[in-house]
Amino acid sequence: MVVTVIDLLNHLRCRRFSPLERRSSARKYNPTKSDEKYAEFRHLGGIAAYSAAAEYDADDTIEIQKNRQYRLTDEAVAVMKDVVSSRILGQRSDIKIERDKEFTYAFSDNIRLAANPDLMLSYNGIIEAITFVPMTSRELLGMQFSVNKQKFPFFVKDDRNQYIPDLRGVTDAFKTNYDDKLAKLTDRKTDLGRIVYGIAFQSFILDRLFRPHGVRQMLVVLNHAYVHDGTPGVYDSRLVVAFDFTALARQMAETIQIDLYRMINHIELDDDSRCPLVKHECRRGMSFQCQFVEYCFSHLPKKHAIFHYFFQHQGFVETLPGEDLVHDTYDLVNEGVVDMLDVPISWLKREKNLMQRYCVEADRPFYNKIKLKTYLDTLVYPLYLIDFEAFPAIVPRFAGEGAYQQSLFQFSCHVLSAPDTALDPDDPKTHLEWVAKDGADHRRDFVEALLSAIPEGSSSVVVYNQNFEKQRLVELAILFPEHADRLRGIASRLFDLLKAVKNDAEFFSAAGFTKEAAETYNYYHPDLDGSYSLKKVLPVLGGATYEGMPISNGVQAYLAYAGLDELEPDEHEKTIADMLAYCKLDTYAMYLILRGLRAQLE
Repeated sequence: MVVTVIDLLNHLRCRRFSPLERRSSARKYNPTKSDEKYAEFRHLGGIAAYSAAAEYDADDTIEIQKNRQYRLTDEAVAVMKDVVSSRILGQRSDIKIERDKEFTYAFSDNIRLAANPDLMLSYNGIIEAITFVPMTSRELLGMQFSVNKQKFPFFVKDDRNQYIPDLRGVTDAFKTNYDDKLAKLTDRKTDLGRIVYGIAFQSFILDRLFRPHGVRQMLVVLNHAYVHDGTPGVYDSRLVVAFDFTALARQMAETIQIDLYRMINHIELDDDSRCPLVKHECRRGMSFQCQFVEYCFSHLPKKHAIFHYFFQHQGFVETLPGEDLVHDTYDLVNEGVVDMLDVPISWLKREKNLMQRYCVEADRPFYNKIKLKTYLDTLVYPLYLIDFEAFPAIVPRFAGEGAYQQSLFQFSCHVLSAPDTALDPDDPKTHLEWVAKDGADHRRDFVEALLSAIPEGSSSVVVYNQNFEKQRLVELAILFPEHADRLRGIASRLFDLLKAVKNDAEFFSAAGFTKEAAETYNYYHPDLDGSYSLKKVLPVLGGATYEGMPISNGVQAYLAYAGLDELEPDEHEKTIADMLAYCKLDTYAMYLILRGLRAQLE
């Protein structure tokens, strides 16, 4: 049996994974090939980084066109490799570079461990393995630990201008959170910890193959502070940042060995009976979700499940004589408490959970007419309902952009003249749109079309979840200073429809509402099932859905845009039409939701 780090991570999830994987009629991986497993581990870093960079509805990231997203990740890693290879070859001529070479080590009679470093360097008796992950350096360089309330960076530069973790440790004589930070960094159940674990697994193999000195382990990521100068396809060495994980990886060797024995135990047990579900092992709804989540969670109802309670991750509190007992949600699920109505109502200490319970039990919506009217009365007509689409390019493409910066390529704008006006979604007098039809830099065209669509004035510019559009407008104002005043003016006029549906506690507090009333949600419907995403709210308040659309979420939209230059003319035209239809529905959906909210007030 050949075991890669993906295999080990999967088998460690629970004792059930091994027999389920062996007996599965639709195996996720070819048991005789490792290439796809190496690729998945590399792509996981990209997917986690995309999720962190994306500012779309949570529902948008559930379905991903993986082939195209994986290709974008591979292309970014190829650029990173070229930058590093060029720098290395420019510094020394005696170096040997090997790319994507597989190494295996016989751990036992039946198990061979396999690793596939992106680059292997050999020079002056030194061997380096370089792992490229398409994430940015922000999280690593942002890590700090404290000693007696004084903060220190976890990673410091060495004499080679590379970052190394501070592994000196801190004595018990000081008050520090150092051990907690180190444990978090090496926790395989987190996105960053999984990367570090993969490096440690690779080190475990290579150090045993290249005795006595072993192999230096380097991690190369994108520099979060890098700003592209705009030269197409040209990047200097500042694009990437290198981290030396050699010492930390070797510290983790014992953990890897223990985990390998645990994996063997799970395999030999061959027990596929139900076992406790664990949040960060199953990773339901997260990156690196277990392939058997649907099977193992099949006893949960599709609607009104316990996971649909707001703040369910904080658990539910049972009041006992002299103490409050907090029940973890996963513990309750493992005990058979799976429906919203299964949770004893006395355990619902949060008002928002009681509101949900009332709506589910009564099968009716909740709405606060006074709050809804107060908020909607701030709208200034005519309204400009806008939506942006953006591509978070892993490697920056245009001048002024950094890694994963949202690069705008499309907008839709519907104009609503008065509250009681009926809006035709296709009327060119009230619907304005723009889209980039290729991968060239059209940001100035975007700005000029947007400013043409939204005149100066005091009219409200309506968006759904304003953080995304507001940040993009601020970025555009920096890129195009000649239009900064207009763009900042639009940003100052934003009206967040999400806050109208859900809440804006700061606004209502300033408007004189009590603290309790200000914090109460404005509207809830049992069909929302704990989500205020546009995709959930539209069917409830607007009576429409995105079902059946070729492009039905923001992720699909930017992946379609990313592939435009590869399409034949007919397919290109159809894809553009699909992109326009999706973005148009986003803004028309806001009109339908506004109409639905006003109907609640009648």
